[in-house]
Amino acid sequence: MKYIPKRAPEGINAKTESPLKDAAFLLSLTAGLIAVIFIGLGFFTNLVVKKIDYGTETHLFQSMKTPVKTEKEKKIQKLVDRLWSLYPEAKGSHIDAGIIASKHLNAFMGIGGQMKITTALAEKAKYENELAFVICHEIGHFYNRDVLNGTGRSLGLAFILSYLGFGDSLDLVSLSTESLTLAFSRKQEQKADEFALDCMRRGYGHVQGHDSFFKWIIKEEATIPLAGRKAMSFVQSHPLTESRIEHLNQIIEKNDYPKAGKLTRLPYR
Repeated sequence: MKYIPKRAPEGINAKTESPLKDAAFLLSLTAGLIAVIFIGLGFFTNLVVKKIDYGTETHLFQSMKTPVKTEKEKKIQKLVDRLWSLYPEAKGSHIDAGIIASKHLNAFMGIGGQMKITTALAEKAKYENELAFVICHEIGHFYNRDVLNGTGRSLGLAFILSYLGFGDSLDLVSLSTESLTLAFSRKQEQKADEFALDCMRRGYGHVQGHDSFFKWIIKEEATIPLAGRKAMSFVQSHPLTESRIEHLNQIIEKNDYPKAGKLTRLPYR
């Protein structure tokens, strides 16, 4: 008698799901988890940072200050001190300004109130008001605790993802984190721009010269079509330059800031 095996019922041991669907689900789940962690860390770091006053932050990082200043740096430092002193939060704290060699028009705020201005920007500005807007923008990052928050968030995210077993080689982790950080950074840039307008209004009584920096940047980017720059803005920490100018004009109108006023020559000119 010959044995004939029975056929398995329909559906048993048969794959009913697509591997691509499973992969997409896992990727979406991972991206969602990273987003939740990122947002949660934002709330946590914000609470911690609020307990650290400006004076404590600058005191903790005193060793990072520019050791010896040039005459130009000393004059820029006086401008930074004057603009920062317009805010009551400045009491007991110090923003240290220095110049770094670079052909790019730029400035940035480091942790502990360490501000750096490029040689290109220091040379390009003819009037104090033009440089003041950029300085006020960087002061805005310090005032809003952007650097401290960003550092805490990044370190916390790296620790948690490492603890959960996500390696640096996982492209999705890097992509998701970068996308969230860029969106977060663009919002910070917008708020720092708004702070800069208020700072200029307090310091000079008007906001004349606030858009000079953006005009210089647009001129530098003239070789890149607007459509190309719009596409690039999605992978940059800063919003599109034209969008920043438009937003600032809206803030000026909303707050009725005086647009015109006397421009002051830079002290090192």
